[in-house]
Amino acid sequence: MNTQYEDLTNAISELSIQAGEKENELKQLHTELKKAKKALNKQYDDMKLRIQYMYENSSTGYMEVLFSSDNFGDFLNSAQNMAEITRYDREMLDEYAKVKMQVEEKETQVLEEQQQIALLQAQSSEKQEQIQELYEATYYQIREYSENIDSAQ
Repeated sequence: MNTQYEDLTNAISELSIQAGEKENELKQLHTELKKAKKALNKQYDDMKLRIQYMYENSSTGYMEVLFSSDNFGDFLNSAQNMAEITRYDREMLDEYAKVKMQVEEKETQVLEEQQQIALLQAQSSEKQEQIQELYEATYYQIREYSENIDSAQ
């Protein structure tokens, strides 16, 4: 019984340590998730501002800018500038999508960690119940032996 008790106690200690480690991992994930959400919101706000600026200040179309060039050099410069702006906008959109995916992954990880912590806590409770049952069984056996000894005397 002592061996069983020690085994159960060691199992509870190990489960407590694992739960503590998972709690630390969960805290770290929460911190990373907050940072990722903050970056996502900043990128979204920047993109909104960029689109608003383009809408409000774009009285002329791309074709009009290109065809209103004085010479072929101006035409090429305008075309190159528009291509660079479009490339930059595409990169920012891709970066936004990447950060959004990271946020979703972090949220999934947080849920998984919470489930693992709940599982560890359930296992710990089960082990504690086993210890309580072992304690009660031992107590009643000792009491029975004590009564047998008293009646034998």
